[in-house]
Amino acid sequence: MLRERHGSSSSLSGRTERKGGHPGPCHRVRHLFTSLPPDRANWCRHSARLRTVAPTRRHILNTRRHRLDRRRPRFDNRPVPTLLAVIAHPDDESYSFGGTLALAAQAGWRCHVLSLTSGEGGKRNDGGPDGQVQVGLARERELASSCTILGVEPPKFWRLPDGYLREHAPQTARLGSVIEDQRPDLVLSLGPDGAYGHPDHIAVFHWLFEVWRAAPDPRPPLLLAAFPLGLFLPQYQKCLSMMGEPPSPAPNEIGSAAWDYDVPIAAIAATKHAAIAAHRSQLPGGQPDALFPAGIVSKLLEVERFGDARGARDLRVASLLASLTGPAPDAGSR
Repeated sequence: MLRERHGSSSSLSGRTERKGGHPGPCHRVRHLFTSLPPDRANWCRHSARLRTVAPTRRHILNTRRHRLDRRRPRFDNRPVPTLLAVIAHPDDESYSFGGTLALAAQAGWRCHVLSLTSGEGGKRNDGGPDGQVQVGLARERELASSCTILGVEPPKFWRLPDGYLREHAPQTARLGSVIEDQRPDLVLSLGPDGAYGHPDHIAVFHWLFEVWRAAPDPRPPLLLAAFPLGLFLPQYQKCLSMMGEPPSPAPNEIGSAAWDYDVPIAAIAATKHAAIAAHRSQLPGGQPDALFPAGIVSKLLEVERFGDARGARDLRVASLLASLTGPAPDAGSR
């Protein structure tokens, strides 16, 4: 005899009535059993019992688990910081702030790299095809490899004309949309000297600074890579033909005497060095130290420095950067 949860039980050939005279829920099942052989009917009765009782048991267990889960402590759901690096060419990310990107990614930050050109105007040193299309594709692949080494998200490219950003229509609206969509906690880029006066670097700085200055508060901190006075002057002299006549910027505008933040990166210098090496097509002899005059790259592996677009050190930003490496040393003379 099959016991029902509602109404009274009766023989399998009977018709169970609920209060109100309606048939019980198992009437059709019982009617089926009466037409089966005895052995088959017994198996079906057992299966039907499992099907009717087991869901109820699962429901009870799930309810208990739910009540237990409500009593368990929740994990910290604070949002993960987001960092956006805006560069003119593939390899700008590794030389300028590759260590900071790697430390942030190591700390669990979401790190994004946006390259406005594909670097197709660069001189190829790895023996590969030297047409602009082929060079641009090779450099995009190299930036993707660099980002993988640094632990950041795959890069994005706008494929603007390499070497002609100074003459190109300003991309302020487009950059503003990117910042509005990503809502980064920090934005990194090169400063007004373009490291060594490169016109594309300087154009990107002006576009990005204009977007940042016009943005309503709370706007993300804009940190500009800063390099000691004289460090990139030898590279500036090599690139004088790009600066116009008279050269702009002037030699005395290359480098910074002061900055707002230091990020020690010696502990992750090997990762930054490997990211630089990923840009093999641009490296004479494939050597990561060979693109710039002697002594520059080794200095870039010790500490990364930044100026704040606000013109002053922000304690909240300093704390955020210090969380990547522990207590940071005092910044420059500002």
